[in-house]
Amino acid sequence: MKFFFRELFANRIGGFFGMDVLVSAVVMIFFLRREGKRLGVRHLWLPIAGVLTVGVSLGLPAVSLSSRAGTGRLWRSGRHGKGNQELILD
Repeated sequence: MKFFFRELFANRIGGFFGMDVLVSAVVMIFFLRREGKRLGVRHLWLPIAGVLTVGVSLGLPAVSLSSRAGTGRLWRSGRHGKGNQELILD
């Protein structure tokens, strides 16, 4: 791990990239905790684990999907007859 950080911050471009990723992850975790509590999201640890393992690109969609599932707005009736449902992504 020591080698990884040494190489990541070896020059200015790498340092900028490294700080961008770290700051984005910290801000996303803060946002997830705050909005998760406000919206009453269950299993809030899942989006946070997603941020820590994959990155910010997984954390935001995960909390959005979790909050919609908690409010019951995840599925709506489909346009093609009874029983068909669509996933709400908008």
